[in-house]
Amino acid sequence: AGEGGEIGMEYIDKPLADQAAFLMFHTGWDVNWGQEKYFGTYPVVSLEVCQYLLDSKKKGVGFDVIGIDPVSDGNLTRHKMLLSQRDIVIIENLTNLDKIGEGLFTFAALPLKYKDADGAPIRAVAIIEE
Repeated sequence: AGEGGEIGMEYIDKPLADQAAFLMFHTGWDVNWGQEKYFGTYPVVSLEVCQYLLDSKKKGVGFDVIGIDPVSDGNLTRHKMLLSQRDIVIIENLTNLDKIGEGLFTFAALPLKYKDADGAPIRAVAIIEE
């Protein structure tokens, strides 16, 4: 989708995605970590993709960008759309998604426990069967 682009359903291999509990979006944006650009106009998923996540009852979604909503969206449209309808895990700031390929894998997100928090740092682990 590129800088400022929108990730639509055309980027999703629906038969494969339908089998998954989580969807991970590798945009390559993590190469900008440590630079001001990282917080700029990163690619985001479309509202249609958000609706697919809800309709297909995904447990979660992960990205290699700073957020699911564009920085310019102070309303947090995608966050609110997903979180108001279901308990769904949104994982942001992932890295090395290029190393997991495009198939199914086992994913674990191990968060630090914080009292009264709405988020936490995690150790993300992908287990790929060969």
